[in-house]
Amino acid sequence: MTQQFPSFHTNPTSSQQGENRTTSQAEKLNEGIGALRSKKSSMNQNQIAQQLSSTSTQPPSVSRNLPQQAPLQVKSYAYPSIHCDPAFLHNLHKYKATSVDHSITRTYLLKPYLYEKLIHFIPEQMHPNLVTLLGFVFILVLVLLCVVYSDGMTSSEVPSWVFYSCAACLFLYQTMDNLDGMQARRTGSSSALGELCDHGTDAIVTSLAAFAWMMVCARGMSTYGFIFSMCPALPFIAATWQEYWDHSLIFSHLNGPTEGLLSVMGGLVFTGLVGLHTIHLPLWELLQHYDIPTMWLQEKFTALGASWMLQHSIVHLANCVVLGVAVLTVFNHFLQIFRHKPRDFPMRLLALVPHSLELLCTYLWLASCEGQEPVDGTEGDFSGSGIPAKYPILFWLNHTFLFAYLASQITLAFVMNAPLARFFYALVPYLIGGANAYFHFLPFSEDFIFGCILVWSVVNYSVFVLDVSQNVSKALDIGVVRLNARQLKRMRQLQEERTEEKEK
Repeated sequence: MTQQFPSFHTNPTSSQQGENRTTSQAEKLNEGIGALRSKKSSMNQNQIAQQLSSTSTQPPSVSRNLPQQAPLQVKSYAYPSIHCDPAFLHNLHKYKATSVDHSITRTYLLKPYLYEKLIHFIPEQMHPNLVTLLGFVFILVLVLLCVVYSDGMTSSEVPSWVFYSCAACLFLYQTMDNLDGMQARRTGSSSALGELCDHGTDAIVTSLAAFAWMMVCARGMSTYGFIFSMCPALPFIAATWQEYWDHSLIFSHLNGPTEGLLSVMGGLVFTGLVGLHTIHLPLWELLQHYDIPTMWLQEKFTALGASWMLQHSIVHLANCVVLGVAVLTVFNHFLQIFRHKPRDFPMRLLALVPHSLELLCTYLWLASCEGQEPVDGTEGDFSGSGIPAKYPILFWLNHTFLFAYLASQITLAFVMNAPLARFFYALVPYLIGGANAYFHFLPFSEDFIFGCILVWSVVNYSVFVLDVSQNVSKALDIGVVRLNARQLKRMRQLQEERTEEKEK
């Protein structure tokens, strides 16, 4: 018996009705979706219109319903900074030391026989900045000796041991100045902060070390002493300025930081041996003092057109030589910048305007009080009533703080790869004081004005040092005078690498 299954045959009329029903349902569904979309669009437009009308008096960034952009992750400062631009903070990590010293004396004598021996006596955990500051302590000793024994750089009766001590302080500073870089490479802690500390210290020393040479000149705080005391400062500014534009600092085979400083030490030792009074005698009188025939030398000097040299002292002749070398060095730095980009040279010169104004103001302040007899009756060309004559040490310290501040600004812009400012408001009080020394337009005593300027210079430079050191160390995550955990870890890695190299 076969099973009968029901058949599901449909006629054409029922099939067409099903298709029409399906089509009508799809059309209704599409119409419903379109209506929902239009309704949602109109609702969104109404909401946005309501939000804009309710926040018309507020900036869009503070609207509560609109999405806000996530803030940029910028390295935070230790303190609110007034000298470090946050936009250039990240460039501190890109800094690399670019200075190269081709000095003959350093390469073949001092480094192999002195520096490489002394570096092993410095503890490896010692921060390179501490080595730099240790060298600066010797300069402070030099300044103290000059202040106590030179009587305002005018005395002609200075003990010989003072000159020897000043020469020793300069040599110890020079040694520490070379060892700090070796210590940084030894511990793997070279950084932009070390560059700032090293160049900032050099800027101060360049001015403070002039105390020793002004003591040798024994002319007091005069334009004469200022001109020759600026001989090391001018090449320093020119070299720092060139380093900013060329991103390299190359010292020649005979340069100021090595051979120039050794020459100053030699002059101090020579002064201690023969006496301060002797080196101020005219050359012909000095030759007669040592029974040297002067007639033959006078004929030779006359034939060379240099008979005028016999009328001047050894100190004056040495100053002329140093001034000539300084001018040639500055000209060489300018020439290298000009060859690099001749079209940009005039604009780059504008960066030296603040330094030129500071030096010019110092010179004018000194010149404004010249023309009278000195206070103690010694031989000189400065006035006893002016600020430079009454307070020679404080006047030069004020100049030192301003000079170091301006020089350090170039170094800070270099390590941060930031634009170089063309004027600093810190100069305004000093410029006003210098102009008042000539025209006397302020209703205050000159002593009060100078006291205010001195306090301003000290405070301004102190704030600059604290601000830059704290914020740069925070940005780089390193210590100012102590190696942190990360730097110590890097130092141990370098020690292990050196040990492996020795074993191989």
